[in-house]
Amino acid sequence: MYEQTLNIGTELNRQTSKQLRKALQSTLQHGRSVCFDASRLRQADAGGLSELFSMVAEVLERGGEAFISGASASMHALFELVQLDQVAEMRTHQVPSVAAHAAVHQLPMRPAFADLRPQMAS
Repeated sequence: MYEQTLNIGTELNRQTSKQLRKALQSTLQHGRSVCFDASRLRQADAGGLSELFSMVAEVLERGGEAFISGASASMHALFELVQLDQVAEMRTHQVPSVAAHAAVHQLPMRPAFADLRPQMAS
């Protein structure tokens, strides 16, 4: 099943969740599973959490899957407190290593410090 990612933003409250709900409605028309990206989320109130819970429930009721990704430790703890982790799979973003980032983006790598030592004559 195709998965659509929706960005929660930096704040989650009843007002900001309206835009998220509009994006969700568009996504659900196509029968997609949804990943709510919480990587930028820094503040959430009870109204916003209630709305997010409702959106996750709607995805599940339509036969989709719901995921929440990239939540900071404090947001993850808050999601656990309200048991959102019981209805949506929680995913964590792994920060790629510098070498992996350089390989993907074809960036030149600096030599390791050991490679910078002058060579001793034998």
